[in-house]
Amino acid sequence: MTAALAALAFFTIQGPPAQIAADPVRERRIDGMGAVVAAAYRRFLAAPDDIRAAVVRDITVRIEESQDETVREVLALRDRALDRLELRPARKPAFHDPDRYTPGLWARKWAEAAAPRSARIIERLGPWDWDRPLAGGTVTRDGCGIRYDFSSNAGRLGAGDPSPAAALVDLIYGYAPGSDALIAWLMGDWDHRGDLDSVAEHFSFNYCDRAGTCYRGVDLWDALGSGIEVEMPDVDVVAYFTTVIGKNIPKSPIPSFAHGRLYDEISKGFTPYWQHRTLLEAAALLYVNPAGALRPQHEEMRERLLYLFFEEEGDIGRIGRRIKDAGG
Repeated sequence: MTAALAALAFFTIQGPPAQIAADPVRERRIDGMGAVVAAAYRRFLAAPDDIRAAVVRDITVRIEESQDETVREVLALRDRALDRLELRPARKPAFHDPDRYTPGLWARKWAEAAAPRSARIIERLGPWDWDRPLAGGTVTRDGCGIRYDFSSNAGRLGAGDPSPAAALVDLIYGYAPGSDALIAWLMGDWDHRGDLDSVAEHFSFNYCDRAGTCYRGVDLWDALGSGIEVEMPDVDVVAYFTTVIGKNIPKSPIPSFAHGRLYDEISKGFTPYWQHRTLLEAAALLYVNPAGALRPQHEEMRERLLYLFFEEEGDIGRIGRRIKDAGG
């Protein structure tokens, strides 16, 4: 937003960019800002904590007090979202319990966060860049802010307030304060697939490998949606048939000849959920910020969704009905 860039102007004249500890995800996001803004942002990162917090507060006040018609419309929608969106506590990391689904056969434990394998798994299977930690916090519409939970049909509070460094990234990329709540509310308003709630609940649990090592920061939704072939331990297979299908529950250990059939059955449930969720996530994000970042493989949706918004004159109810009628 213009206010964010104006506030960063101070940092563009303060000498050479500061040396900041390497963070590949952060660097990829900073690179997208353009050379001048990126250099200023790196200096901002090196500033004392109180300075960073003051800069973000100043930008937020400028935006909240703006008389720009478009900004006022966005803020009014945000206020409506905050008034109407049901909020629930953040989910705690959890994996499907082997003692419940495969008693006496398998054990699970959390991976050491600092272990090299953990870093490799999160890089390969974890959330897309814009869903990952950044500079001590996370982008506000993700881990630290409010996000929509497709299983409970409610907004989930994040782990805390985003750091100034993370909040400023959102502002630079065009998200008004509170955009996380607005995006979550739009997804909830357009989510008409109650039949997918149990599927969403299953895939909200953390990913574990066949050795029983489980990874914070990677849930089953991330792993299966990564496009990379992943292990599917017996615990998760039995859990899916128990809680989602409710019949023909396999017994562990599952023989290798049965894997293909069972995995195909799980895929039949995951695919419509993936299609529905990715559409609503893209639609809500682009409604709030037409230039917002989409996963590269979803970029083709941008033009179609923006044209839909144009056709329906931005009317949220009409857009939701069109999405529903199209089977989204």
